[in-house]
Amino acid sequence: MPNAKQHAFVGLAVGITGYALYCHLSGRQFDLGEAALATGACVLGSLCPDALEPAIHSWHRGACHSVAVGGVAGHVAATPLLGSELPALEVLLLSFFALGYFSHLAMDARTPRCLPLFG
Repeated sequence: MPNAKQHAFVGLAVGITGYALYCHLSGRQFDLGEAALATGACVLGSLCPDALEPAIHSWHRGACHSVAVGGVAGHVAATPLLGSELPALEVLLLSFFALGYFSHLAMDARTPRCLPLFG
């Protein structure tokens, strides 16, 4: 993963900022332990696309780096604000993992190679 450090750093920034924003919008108390879990899930999500499709050449982007998967990740990331029947911690971790995944795709979309539509 040639850009793993950059993706992880952005995942960290998006995770902590996203958790603070989530607390503000939902009226929740900021919890440091929960923030660490959410941010960790976001960092893992930000590394996941290249773990699934390793960046061994410039044309490595397939389905896991697609706009379609980005749309799904964006929808899952919004789940805590939309409501869910899963327990709150599981929803939070899944959502922040998806947010990290989406941050990876957003970074890759800004490169000359961009993202494929479906893979």
